[in-house]
Parts: sequence; structure tokens; C-alpha cells
Amino acid sequence: MKNGSKVLRILCIDDKPSELDRARKEVEAAGHKFVGIHAGTKWLSEFLPEIRTADAIITDLHFRPYPEAHDEGDDVLLSGLLVVIHALGLGKPVAVCTEMDTDYGTGHHGKTYSWIHDAYLEGDDECIGPTEDIGGERKYLILIGHKDWKRAVWRIIRTEKKKAL
Repeated sequence: MKNGSKVLRILCIDDKPSELDRARKEVEAAGHKFVGIHAGTKWLSEFLPEIRTADAIITDLHFRPYPEAHDEGDDVLLSGLLVVIHALGLGKPVAVCTEMDTDYGTGHHGKTYSWIHDAYLEGDDECIGPTEDIGGERKYLILIGHKDWKRAVWRIIRTEKKKAL
């Protein structure tokens, strides 16, 4: 427990080891347990046990769903959507932490996703909230428009606190 709160087991999924290192630092700095999956080195189906046992998930959007998949540059498959669908189906809060804007200099998916950033995020860099009640449970989705692991961790923790109320 940290400050009377439950220590969360936060699963972070990314295809870049340097991003997982950044995620680890932020999760641990917040007093929670980091579990990382280096996407693209395992089959997506191998993630499922970790998703089931995690309290919350933060995932990249673009990565190869299995090691032999072809890398098409910026057109890598949207494998993170499968993580989101599975996590929400299990009632887990999930954050998508990916480069979809162009304002941070590294928004390499900005051309593809600028419409989401402009139309859906409404000038904020994230959207948080319960999706529709499904089976009596609220499902929480967080969208971070750039690789800000600290913000993603903070929003996951905030979401867990809201769920506990």
C-alpha cells in the first residue's frame, strides 16, 4: 500500500525497450509494480495471461502482433487495439500511450491520427472516462496522444481511485 492505496500491478506494452525503461521508471516512481512486455518479440496471444492478472494496462498502439510479422514502417498493425478490447472486456482500465499528434516533434503517427487528436481529444492531450456500461460494469479507456508515460500512469491511478468510490 502506498499512502493507504492499493499497489497496482501495471502492465506496460511497447515495442521499444527504451520506452519500456521509461515506463518502468514512472510506474515504480508512483509506488506501483511494473510488468513489461516487449511487443513484437512474443505472439499477441502470449500477452493474455498478463492482461488477466494486471490491475491496469498501458499499451502502445502500433506493434507487430508476432515476431515474424512484417514491419511496414509507420504502417505497423494496430495490435494495441486488441489489447484494449481484451482489457476492457475484462473490466480493466487501459491507457493507449502512443504518438498520434505532431506537436511534440516525435509524433510519427500524426499524419494518420491527427483527426483523432484534433476532433476527439478537443485540444486536450487525452480523453478519459467510462465507456458505456457493459454488463453492469463501467469500462475505462484513457487515450494519451503522445508517449507521456508519467501522465498515463497518473491517469491509471486516478481512474482506479474513481472506480473505488
